[in-house]
Amino acid sequence: MTFNDKFLFHKFGYKVLEVKTKQDIEEMEWDFAINGTRYFAYDTETTGLNFIKDIPFLIIFGFEKHIYLWEASYKEATEAMFKIVKSIDKMLFAHNAKYDYHMLHNIGTPIPEDIELSDSITLFRLISDCDDDFQSMRLEKLGEKYVDPEAKFAGHEIKKMLEKMKAERKKLVCNNYKLLTGEKTFKTAWETFSNKIRFITEYHECFNEYKEPTYYDAYLENPELVKMYAIDDVVIILEFLNKAGSIYANKYWDTKTNSIDTRTWKRENKLIRGIASMERNGFKVDVDYLIKSHYKIEKFKELLYEKLHKITNDNWKVGQHAEIKKFFNEKYGLNLIKSDKKAIQELSHNENKDISEIAKIIIKLRTVDKWLSTYIDGVLNKIIEVDGEWRLYTSINNNGTISGRVSCDLQQMPKYSINETDDDDNLLLEESLTDDEGSELFHPRKFIIPSKGYKLYFIDYSQMELRIQAHFTTLIGKPDYNLCRAYMPYDCHTYNEMFDIVNFDYKNLEHIKHAYDWEWFNNKDNKQWEPTDLHTKTTLTAFPEFADKTDTKEFKKKWRYLGKSTNFAEMINGEVKLCEP
Repeated sequence: MTFNDKFLFHKFGYKVLEVKTKQDIEEMEWDFAINGTRYFAYDTETTGLNFIKDIPFLIIFGFEKHIYLWEASYKEATEAMFKIVKSIDKMLFAHNAKYDYHMLHNIGTPIPEDIELSDSITLFRLISDCDDDFQSMRLEKLGEKYVDPEAKFAGHEIKKMLEKMKAERKKLVCNNYKLLTGEKTFKTAWETFSNKIRFITEYHECFNEYKEPTYYDAYLENPELVKMYAIDDVVIILEFLNKAGSIYANKYWDTKTNSIDTRTWKRENKLIRGIASMERNGFKVDVDYLIKSHYKIEKFKELLYEKLHKITNDNWKVGQHAEIKKFFNEKYGLNLIKSDKKAIQELSHNENKDISEIAKIIIKLRTVDKWLSTYIDGVLNKIIEVDGEWRLYTSINNNGTISGRVSCDLQQMPKYSINETDDDDNLLLEESLTDDEGSELFHPRKFIIPSKGYKLYFIDYSQMELRIQAHFTTLIGKPDYNLCRAYMPYDCHTYNEMFDIVNFDYKNLEHIKHAYDWEWFNNKDNKQWEPTDLHTKTTLTAFPEFADKTDTKEFKKKWRYLGKSTNFAEMINGEVKLCEP
């Protein structure tokens, strides 16, 4: 088998046309006219992965056994693609469709609103068991499973080329750095660059010459290889759709309507444009605040390490797990199997005060390290200058979670500030590690600046999962009494204007609407109903001694968290076992 024969478009007998002229466009339109199609697929090859600043250099479009590609600057071809898709009521597929939607928007050829977009990742999620075994949703993996075991061939060839480019570029800049600074090792030279933090780290100007190689670089070096790789991507989508359609139809056939249930799929399709619009807004960032916070926390870390090294009479860092295990073994005879978060938290409750204090400092330092690297330095390295403003753009993923929620690269942004007396969200220290002034080092919500004429609102749902589960038990006709009573006046009554008794009806939308602002009374003892915080209730069932401390910071951050974890553990087991509210 020759090199070219390994590409999927050869194996599956696709006709390929590179569109360069108006005549080529007419041929593409004619092929569609005489062949028709069940669905369309397209892909873009781009200058990078940033959905705001990068652009496509190739566009690939396909249907049935036909593939067309053209340079992204040839807008007439792109418009012809839109015209073909709009001519019939068929979906336009892409793999990670939201990203390709951004790419076409970035070059001034946005996908028309009347074209229905669909993501092959969504279809993959709906027909496969990836929820259970966490299968990769990358296009190459999808191709290996549904199309051809060697579907990754083209991708491997490109990656080898990019790895070679990267090694050559690294060698060049590091040799220049060593020559100009006298640095002796390649490793140290590269770490100087790779560990940089924008606005904070100073590094030699020779590193300004380094640029991470992209698919566009590979295209400039070997355009034919990249074109064949890009063509194969669309082949994978089309061949996957050929097989996935029947699987989907069998799995989602509705015997009541004698039709395929496409409601979830359709909802996901509509979500693509909505989420893309949210992503493109971005947030204006206060760079000065982030820079000042960086230096504050660095100074705070120094103070913590001074205390840690004084107590331990050693100088290891909290990320050196082997050294930490060695220290506790030699100093205290503790044979730690791990020194991860769970192990160190257990040590923080040790009867030996020295062990407990050392463990608490380790937890504190690891928390501070995470905040610094993720919420300050990580943000500084992500922001982009747009129209004279520094802005942060978050990527929202509606295909990556299994809980039904969307995820994003900023979803774990803490709600609280980090103070000199604060600790990790899951463990509150009994005493301050520095002074007791409690001065604020950093608040993750203060680096976001509202645009002119706008305000920022922070909204969180209260116990959403348990509320939904309570409602679900009513829908299936088996109401969970205790769970329902926590969130709605279940088995309760109120009085109308004529003082007649009106029993609560969870099917009555008016009752649901006024569940919290009308007075409801328990049918059993006529006591007034009040909603229950089940996480607190579960906690107090196990720790009744905290009944008068539920408003304290320690209870909310530490003890209520345990009740919350217990409730979700019960949900996973399929039943909520709680005492009656």
